[in-house]
Amino acid sequence: MSLNTWSSIFNDPFFYDPFEQRSGGFFLPMVPTITSGGERGDSQALSKRGDTATDRSLRTFRGPKIDFAETEKAYNIKADCPGLEKSDVKISVEDNMLTLEGERKSEHEEKTDRVHVVERSFGHFRRTLRLPPDADIENCTATMDKGVLHLELPKNPAKEQRKQIDIK
Repeated sequence: MSLNTWSSIFNDPFFYDPFEQRSGGFFLPMVPTITSGGERGDSQALSKRGDTATDRSLRTFRGPKIDFAETEKAYNIKADCPGLEKSDVKISVEDNMLTLEGERKSEHEEKTDRVHVVERSFGHFRRTLRLPPDADIENCTATMDKGVLHLELPKNPAKEQRKQIDIK
């Protein structure tokens, strides 16, 4: 039985870094790693090992994944916040910038006849999105269902962009 607790602690969507895959390994020679067995390894081993729970644990803590969609009448935003309650998430708008903030606290306890393991993970996130100029912030609605935050921002009626100016 392995006493390696890394694998279940960081099997968490908040620890996924989509930009790491796009770097093409450019930063790997500079980054020391810990292998899945717990020993220190070189960065070449990281590229050979692939994506393990330990590798994910060493990445930067990121905020929730967000979908931003537009319909004729509104903008719809969905944010994945697994394990969070609505009281753990704060939404604010300032200068047409929407900010989602939250804090995740998780504790897992495993007891067997020979092993007693307690795993904790904590993390704070903040995501900021620029809203379109026609988003109606005053009539925004937010709901949370099964760990998914839904925001609906109605669109303000379109103003006529062109104005005729009479010559006097």
